[in-house]
Amino acid sequence: MDFVGEVESANDLADHWLGITAYVGVVLVGVPVVLGMLLNRFLARAELEDGPPGVLAAGFGAGEARDAFDYAFQRRRQSGAWLIVELVGHTPECPRLVGGIYGKRSAIGQTPSPHDVYLQSLCTVHEDENGLRTLRERLDPERGVYLAAAQIARIDVLLDGSETVPDGPATIGS
Repeated sequence: MDFVGEVESANDLADHWLGITAYVGVVLVGVPVVLGMLLNRFLARAELEDGPPGVLAAGFGAGEARDAFDYAFQRRRQSGAWLIVELVGHTPECPRLVGGIYGKRSAIGQTPSPHDVYLQSLCTVHEDENGLRTLRERLDPERGVYLAAAQIARIDVLLDGSETVPDGPATIGS
């Protein structure tokens, strides 16, 4: 349709409200939303890969350093990791340690949001007299835990998953 040729005055716009509404819906709303979603998916996949992003992804802002916390946990999302979280106020006399599995059903806040942590599965933690921390066993029944960023003093990440618990090795990514 040729709206410009058919609309000669403002009074003629009422005759074309359906065409104008469709144009606004598709061009001004639909296309930007769909393109934004596709760009988001593209950038998220580019940032999950090891190494620097490609030229196109970098041009759209992928790989821009947020902080080391985001970098470390973004790459552990699929493969998972064992974590030992030290809470604020931890001392040998008053231990405040939480162990667990960071995997596909876990969540971690990314910059600029606080780095809250949700672990999908809990494990007991033992700290010996030398300060060496080990995971002992997964809790049964399985349960997750939310830790607010303000409660977290330190996170130890055991990347390879070779650490086992008494009931046998656990699949981190489950």
